[in-house]
Amino acid sequence: MNLYILDAIRWLKHKPKRPYSEDKAVLSNLYIIIPVLDEMALVESAVDYFVDLADKYPENKPRICFVTTAREYLMNGSDHNTVTLLEQKIASQDLPVLHFHYHRDGGFMADQIRFALEQIKKKESVDFLVGIYNVDSRPGELEFSKIRDLQQPHERYVLQQYAFYENRRLSGRYSLLSEACLWQTRWSLGFELGRVRHNQRLKGFFKNLPDTLFLRGLRFVLQKFNYTIGHGIFFNSRILEDQHPYPIHFQNEDAYWGYELALRQIEIHPLQTLETAHFTSCIRTYIKQQAVWFNGPLSAFNYYFYYFGRHKKPLSRSFVGLLTSLKLFMHAVYWIFSPYAVLFLLPFLLYHNRLGIVAVCIYIVSLVAYLWIPNKIIAYHFPERKLPKSSFFLGLVFYLLHTFGPLVCCWKLVYVKKEDRKSKTKKMAYEY
Repeated sequence: MNLYILDAIRWLKHKPKRPYSEDKAVLSNLYIIIPVLDEMALVESAVDYFVDLADKYPENKPRICFVTTAREYLMNGSDHNTVTLLEQKIASQDLPVLHFHYHRDGGFMADQIRFALEQIKKKESVDFLVGIYNVDSRPGELEFSKIRDLQQPHERYVLQQYAFYENRRLSGRYSLLSEACLWQTRWSLGFELGRVRHNQRLKGFFKNLPDTLFLRGLRFVLQKFNYTIGHGIFFNSRILEDQHPYPIHFQNEDAYWGYELALRQIEIHPLQTLETAHFTSCIRTYIKQQAVWFNGPLSAFNYYFYYFGRHKKPLSRSFVGLLTSLKLFMHAVYWIFSPYAVLFLLPFLLYHNRLGIVAVCIYIVSLVAYLWIPNKIIAYHFPERKLPKSSFFLGLVFYLLHTFGPLVCCWKLVYVKKEDRKSKTKKMAYEY
């Protein structure tokens, strides 16, 4: 992962500087969608931030869309809630913000996004561009030079902005939650962005080689499975013609979309800026988030049956889909078992004295390389960021405990009734 992090940082730091005048394409059909639920503490500051962001680009001014849901009334009553705060904020300052209200009190975040897309389609007679962020997202800047290219008639790909996670309360502190925050950032840079960069290099390597069945198979084996993320994503509405990016059948709709994009050979292209995302201050909330995230790879084979149940494909494509599901499912296996796999083997290894000592030394060195060095690399290259302090000991403890969320997810799947599980995960689906 360290090599992936270094590559990602080098790529981010060497962004070509283009004058804004080069980005003055007509992008009046860019919509930024922000779904909200129970966000009274954040919605007003989010409106201010995204309105200011849009004002920075007068020629390409994106349309800011907040999407509320009737479920808000069930959670906070009808008098004082996110919906009323948003309406008052927009009306009192006459802000250029679209407000879509999803009238049903069930479903997930995906339902709100689908509803917003349907409303926008009624307004637009041609293709339009879509960006999606969370209420606590802070994109920093919009790369119009890349977003503009989504308008090209023959281009079929999505853009993804990756995140740098921060929390002022954790800045300069040692804690398990600090280690979780650092883990999230290095996962974003080393795993998510790193895998996209890996696949791009792989594509470049195979581009000039003969197009044979063997080489296509070899590229598939070497290619890393990568998923989309629910915030910081941009796409052209044209891509909705043969697939919907936010199916309501799965709690992790973005993980499924990543699976479908992989099967349709629609690439994920990274933006060369980082979104600043807020990291939670509550360990309980973080565990809930993990439980939701774990559903993504855990449901990999459900994605397979759902996709091929809707699309009749040749046996060869079905086999590729099965292997793609396996690649994704292995993320769940590594997540829940990797922290303890070596610990289970250590008693056996220590029984053989020399082999045991060598194994323990290798294990310690690998943990230092995996848990501590990446934090130092990130801190060195991003001195302007207010990062938590990193401790190898706390990092090791967190590494052993970060399977709590997946274990909670598995416990609910086994022991909690289906109806109760649906009601309990409705709010959790927002915690991405």
